[in-house]
Amino acid sequence: MSKPIPLGFEFVKFDEKETDTHRIKITSAPFEGVIYEYLDVDFVAESDHLRLKFGTTTHETNGHDVCTPAFTQVVGDILGYLLDYHFPEPTE
Repeated sequence: MSKPIPLGFEFVKFDEKETDTHRIKITSAPFEGVIYEYLDVDFVAESDHLRLKFGTTTHETNGHDVCTPAFTQVVGDILGYLLDYHFPEPTE
């Protein structure tokens, strides 16, 4: 079951010549206008659940402080949403 996305975002092209390369632009507060991409996404096993481990590169901060736990939480929530949306629940 998907959880609702905490804020708006859209995919933006990295390079007009590249059709498969996109970044993510946050389109609502509190980080509106920030453009970033994910790096090295991994799943880490922790007792009875998996945790996402990831890095990001920020290309546009739009004046926001992106070196905060709040920003990390937001981009983690977006990543979790994307993974949940693009990969269906396993069937038995």
